[in-house]
Amino acid sequence: MVRQVEDEPIVPEVSVVLIVRNGAATIRRQLDALSIQDSAAPFEVVVVDNGSTDATAKIVGEWQDEIKALPIATSLVSAHDKAGIPYARNRGIQKARGRVIAFCDADDTVRPEWVRAFSGLAHGVAGGHVLASRPDGTPAHHTFPDGLTETGYLPHAGGCNMAMVREDVVSVGGFDESLPSYGCDDVDISWRMQEAGFPISYFPDAIVDYNLTPRSGAVRKTFQTGIARMAIALRYPKSTHGNPPKFADLTAHSVKEVVLLPGRLLRPRGVPRARVVRAAVTAAGRATGYWVYGFRDVPPHYGVAQRPSY
Repeated sequence: MVRQVEDEPIVPEVSVVLIVRNGAATIRRQLDALSIQDSAAPFEVVVVDNGSTDATAKIVGEWQDEIKALPIATSLVSAHDKAGIPYARNRGIQKARGRVIAFCDADDTVRPEWVRAFSGLAHGVAGGHVLASRPDGTPAHHTFPDGLTETGYLPHAGGCNMAMVREDVVSVGGFDESLPSYGCDDVDISWRMQEAGFPISYFPDAIVDYNLTPRSGAVRKTFQTGIARMAIALRYPKSTHGNPPKFADLTAHSVKEVVLLPGRLLRPRGVPRARVVRAAVTAAGRATGYWVYGFRDVPPHYGVAQRPSY
């Protein structure tokens, strides 16, 4: 459902696409941050509900009612038919009308100048500045780089704070829906756009306050990210510098990490237990990723490209 001010159509310069799944506990904070943006450029907020079973939709609807007097067009898009961030992002792109599409997450908080900063994007893809905090509110310095994330291949923007020109991302087919539901979709879209000849930029004034995931959710995300990283490594041979991973090595490493895990937890020897668990979960995820994307050869699925409704 789209709501606009005084029934007058708003032509946005920027479309903010906010992906959410069961975000009732946090999304209102992000929505309130979007309602106080210091932006001369008109913008819209497209909330994509990727299968929430809590009060997320109700909270979004209440927020829409409260900001009717503001010059912000809003949409709540249902994306319940397929779980996964890449699919949800493509649904947001379909609905978005702005020249620039900016992505943020439901459990973070954008600063007041965020939309204004990304409205200056002329071409390609861009990332912003991410400031991380732990669940208790203390700063987690150096969690994210002060700039784009550099790799051995090409730099990439972070999915919690990235923007792209709509025409450019549509031309490469949008996000790859064959990737895992969480992890590395931002790497893939950044690299594909650069390989297609589009520039990547950094906007330091596009600031997001990022809330680190509590440990209960971090294990699942770490495993999914391990799978996604393997998919990326297999699809971009240049990123491995001619040393592609081998399933036998990955499996042996995964088994070793899992077997040694109980002993390392009992006798950490100065290594944080969280790091020990993360190493074992990542190893298991990488081995699983090779099984899915190496042997099975899952082809890329660029969802937007298959919906020629533009």
